[in-house]
Amino acid sequence: MSDQTTDTPVLETDRLILRSFREEDVGPLFAINSQPAVYQHISGQPTTREETWRKLMAFVGHWALLGYGYLAVEDKASGKFAGLVGLADFKRDMMPSLEGTLEAGWTIDPAFQGKGYAGEAMGALLQFGKATFPDKKVTCIISVGNEASFHLAKKLGFVERCTVAYHDGQVVVFDYSG
Repeated sequence: MSDQTTDTPVLETDRLILRSFREEDVGPLFAINSQPAVYQHISGQPTTREETWRKLMAFVGHWALLGYGYLAVEDKASGKFAGLVGLADFKRDMMPSLEGTLEAGWTIDPAFQGKGYAGEAMGALLQFGKATFPDKKVTCIISVGNEASFHLAKKLGFVERCTVAYHDGQVVVFDYSG
């Protein structure tokens, strides 16, 4: 099933709807990225509303240019924006290069954490990614110290490859074996 305005798919799980981003998602996305429990593992500082808008536009642009990208995660029961999951190519300036891979990522609002939403959403998206791009390698990077994401990555089938310097910190590079 595809979104009405783009070729972005709409994926559903038992509890979640994964859909394209909408203009009104900038507020909830900004609120999530303003929480220390979130930004400490992403950039180390809160994202401004302007930066949040640019990220949202990049998420939408990924689908237009590459045929994959990030999706908003919506809780079916409440209709609330619960986070985001995605497969992207951010052209990161790092070694080893992840360019050309489907780089997986996830962020769930702390209000929805601990319910298995990240695993449920990423499981659906990884299934979509492997079915749509069977020859593409799937990777992810996780900041050192983000134990919850390390646990989820391993549960999803990611295997640790190496630890590297990236921006002002250290990240662990994972390869998907699923």
